Amino acid sequence: MFKGDYMRLESKFVGSLLGTHVGDALGAPFEGEDLATMQSKYGTVKEMREGFRGKGCCTDDTEMMIAVAESLIEKKGIDGNHLAKQFMKRYHPSRGYGWGTSLAISLMKQDIPWQKVGEYIYHD
Repeated sequence: MFKGDYMRLESKFVGSLLGTHVGDALGAPFEGEDLATMQSKYGTVKEMREGFRGKGCCTDDTEMMIAVAESLIEKKGIDGNHLAKQFMKRYHPSRGYGWGTSLAISLMKQDIPWQKVGEYIYHD
């Protein structure tokens, strides 16, 4: 890979991270609503709306995306143990995590291996 190719790839990577953050902040106030409900409640949205954390704030989606990016960069690939640690390190309950993700992170903090947390959450 040539230096120019690397620079374009890096720019795309940074752009995708920024796009995820912006899209998350824009969409957070409408999370869980279908298009018809959104249109009937708000009409055409032309400005940033107040979300559960305030205008322009991101959610757990951005927080977890950052954890994935940091882990990929640091480990130069996928390392499940490191990624689990990043999820735990960046976990902020106020960002709106779902119950399953909150429980999984709680279990990992109790030294349950990341490969096993699903068995604790989705047992019979």
